[in-house]
Amino acid sequence: MNKAKKEKERSIKAAVSMQCMARTLQARKIMFSEKTKERLRVEAERRKAAARMQAGWRGVQAKETVKLLRHYRDMRVATLVQSFIRMLKTRREFKKYKRGVVNIQNRQRTNMAKKQLKQKVDLRDNEKAVVMQAQFRRLQQKKEFAKKKEATVLLQSKMREKSAKSEFAKNKKSCTLLQSRARTWKAKKDYYNDQNAVKLAQSMCRRNICQREYKTVKEKTIHVQRLVKRFVRNIQLQSRILALHQAAKKGKLTVVVELLDKDRDLRNVRNRYDHGKTLLHSASMSNSVELIALLCSDKKEVFALDR
Repeated sequence: MNKAKKEKERSIKAAVSMQCMARTLQARKIMFSEKTKERLRVEAERRKAAARMQAGWRGVQAKETVKLLRHYRDMRVATLVQSFIRMLKTRREFKKYKRGVVNIQNRQRTNMAKKQLKQKVDLRDNEKAVVMQAQFRRLQQKKEFAKKKEATVLLQSKMREKSAKSEFAKNKKSCTLLQSRARTWKAKKDYYNDQNAVKLAQSMCRRNICQREYKTVKEKTIHVQRLVKRFVRNIQLQSRILALHQAAKKGKLTVVVELLDKDRDLRNVRNRYDHGKTLLHSASMSNSVELIALLCSDKKEVFALDR
């Protein structure tokens, strides 16, 4: 953002300076046109004639005073014209700067308004989400309350039935007690089975989520390891290339032969840090005849050019 502003200010300043140069050239053309030259010439001749007439009886001192007055008048006129041109120039520059500042302020205000609108939209979405969550919890609580109510009503009905039966027939008390115990045991068993099933389903879901996350993390780590290995290989290759070219520049034949024996492909690799020079280019800087004769075995490398 700052770079764009700076470039814009530079372009504005350049345009203003070009406009000022064009206006000054136009003003010079107007001032030094043929009519103005003729008028100035006529005025000069008249002034000279008047000066000659006055010189006859005033003398040398009058001539000097006239020259001084003429010089001061020309200086005043020039200063007035320059001040007027500078005033126009400063007014135009001020108007341009004012327009630029107004544009920047408008853009900043639009950006601030966009940010505030975005914040308001986010707050509204958050409020809607909170309302939806509250409604969902309320529905869940209603369902749980209905289930508990049905269970309590059922228990109350059973207790009333039991009391009625106990009052109606005390002999059947033991049977009803056994039936109630059996029902409670069955209810507990069903409840525990349902609870275990829910726990198993939750554990399966968590296991699947963990497996997916583990796979993604594993793939990312493998990708990062590959990139690191490739980067290390490139660094090692560059270090070997630099060492080979430095040895060739110094004329170290044994070092060059050892490095080429370790990796023959280094001979065809250019030094990108030295204008793409080949190994023969680097060897030619050392003035080693043996090393150059060794590298000249490949004709393609002899006619290769650097960048």
